[in-house]
Amino acid sequence: MKVFDRKKDEITSVSKFLELNDSRFYTSEENAGKWLFRGESKFDYKLKPSIGRLLGNKSFTSKEKLFTFEKSAFNEFRISSYHELRETNLFILLAVAQHHGLKTRLLDWTFSALVALFFAVENDSHSDIDGAFIAFQSQFSFNNHPQNSNSPFDLED
Repeated sequence: MKVFDRKKDEITSVSKFLELNDSRFYTSEENAGKWLFRGESKFDYKLKPSIGRLLGNKSFTSKEKLFTFEKSAFNEFRISSYHELRETNLFILLAVAQHHGLKTRLLDWTFSALVALFFAVENDSHSDIDGAFIAFQSQFSFNNHPQNSNSPFDLED
């Protein structure tokens, strides 16, 4: 991963952002991967899902305790939302649960650089802190992977 922390890479306006976006995050025949983006309001933020940020606090001193809590919280969400959602795909339900505030193992990414920029600057309480704009170019197709499991909790670390 490249970190662009030179003064000339500093994003100070939307026009500067669009200029950097056009010059760095393009796709061509030679460079065919799909770009994914994420914005963070703090530059030193580590890419860690919300459930993983709980590990090490007083309640969750081990991965096993955290995993048990995660499955229990998800099952509670699943039961309480069943009549409204009637979703049977647990992967989709986990994404819905995350957007309803459940701490999950998912980490949101977007195909839109502008959406990521929004998340990097939206938090007014961090206006005196540099944010981070994260870009990743995947060489893989999306949604073409065979699903060997019916539950996101059956997958290995």
